[in-house]
Amino acid sequence: MQNKRSYQKGQAMVEAALILFVFITFIVGTLDFGQYLYFHQSLTERARAALRYGGSISGTDSPFRMSLFTTIPLEQPTAPRL
Repeated sequence: MQNKRSYQKGQAMVEAALILFVFITFIVGTLDFGQYLYFHQSLTERARAALRYGGSISGTDSPFRMSLFTTIPLEQPTAPRL
């Protein structure tokens, strides 16, 4: 009788460990996916704010547009001649 009870306790522990492993994996996956969605939404919102700011500046005398004019080359680079 004593042997049968110890096997049942061992079986219950193994079943609990398997269920706990699946449950913890599900919880961690859910949290990781939520973090991914948060970062995606945050990046999208920041890009929209940057575009809104860039579009609201009027004239070419603003520092933002002047930096664009000075950093973007106006001529296309030519291929080296052989």
